[in-house]
Amino acid sequence: MVIGILTTIIVFYLYGHPVSGGYQLTTSLIGSNMTTSGLLNLINWIPWVFAVLYLLGILKNALRRNRFF
Repeated sequence: MVIGILTTIIVFYLYGHPVSGGYQLTTSLIGSNMTTSGLLNLINWIPWVFAVLYLLGILKNALRRNRFF
Protein backbone atom coordinates (compact mmCIF):
# COMPACT_ATOMS: atom_id res chain seq x y z
CA MET A 1 0.00 0.00 0.00
CA VAL A 2 2.85 2.35 0.81
CA ILE A 3 4.43 1.67 -2.59
CA GLY A 4 1.12 2.45 -4.28
CA ILE A 5 0.83 5.78 -2.47
CA LEU A 6 4.42 6.75 -3.29
CA THR A 7 3.96 5.74 -6.92
CA THR A 8 0.78 7.80 -7.14
CA ILE A 9 2.53 10.87 -5.75
CA ILE A 10 5.43 10.47 -8.18
CA VAL A 11 3.11 9.95 -11.15
CA PHE A 12 1.00 12.99 -10.29
CA TYR A 13 4.14 15.11 -10.03
CA LEU A 14 5.61 13.83 -13.31
CA TYR A 15 2.33 14.27 -15.20
CA GLY A 16 1.94 17.76 -13.78
CA HIS A 17 5.55 18.79 -14.46
CA PRO A 18 6.88 16.56 -17.26
CA VAL A 19 9.68 18.84 -18.44
CA SER A 20 11.07 19.80 -15.04
CA GLY A 21 10.61 16.26 -13.68
CA GLY A 22 12.43 14.70 -16.62
CA TYR A 23 15.14 17.34 -16.44
CA GLN A 24 15.69 16.74 -12.72
CA LEU A 25 15.82 12.97 -13.22
CA THR A 26 18.28 13.26 -16.10
CA THR A 27 20.57 15.72 -14.33
CA SER A 28 20.57 13.62 -11.16
CA LEU A 29 21.51 10.51 -13.15
CA ILE A 30 24.23 12.29 -15.12
CA GLY A 31 25.43 14.03 -11.97
CA SER A 32 25.98 10.62 -10.38
CA ASN A 33 28.78 9.88 -12.89
CA MET A 34 26.48 8.04 -15.30
CA THR A 35 27.64 8.30 -18.89
CA THR A 36 25.35 9.10 -21.81
CA SER A 37 25.49 5.51 -23.05
CA GLY A 38 24.63 4.29 -19.57
CA LEU A 39 21.67 6.67 -19.46
CA LEU A 40 20.46 5.43 -22.86
CA ASN A 41 20.83 1.84 -21.67
CA LEU A 42 18.76 2.68 -18.59
CA ILE A 43 16.07 4.31 -20.73
CA ASN A 44 15.88 1.16 -22.87
CA TRP A 45 15.36 -1.10 -19.82
CA ILE A 46 12.79 1.01 -17.94
CA PRO A 47 9.73 -0.20 -19.93
CA TRP A 48 10.77 -3.83 -19.48
CA VAL A 49 11.14 -3.39 -15.72
CA PHE A 50 7.67 -1.90 -15.43
CA ALA A 51 6.21 -4.60 -17.70
CA VAL A 52 7.63 -7.32 -15.43
CA LEU A 53 6.32 -5.56 -12.32
CA TYR A 54 2.90 -5.23 -13.96
CA LEU A 55 2.90 -8.92 -14.84
CA LEU A 56 3.82 -9.83 -11.27
CA GLY A 57 0.90 -7.76 -10.01
CA ILE A 58 -1.47 -9.54 -12.39
CA LEU A 59 -0.19 -12.93 -11.25
CA LYS A 60 -0.53 -11.96 -7.59
CA ASN A 61 -4.13 -10.89 -8.11
CA ALA A 62 -4.92 -14.02 -10.12
CA LEU A 63 -3.53 -16.33 -7.45
CA ARG A 64 -5.52 -14.83 -4.59
CA ARG A 65 -8.04 -17.28 -3.20
CA ASN A 66 -10.97 -15.00 -2.38
CA ARG A 67 -11.06 -12.33 -5.08
CA PHE A 68 -10.14 -12.12 -8.73
CA PHE A 69 -11.41 -8.64 -9.60
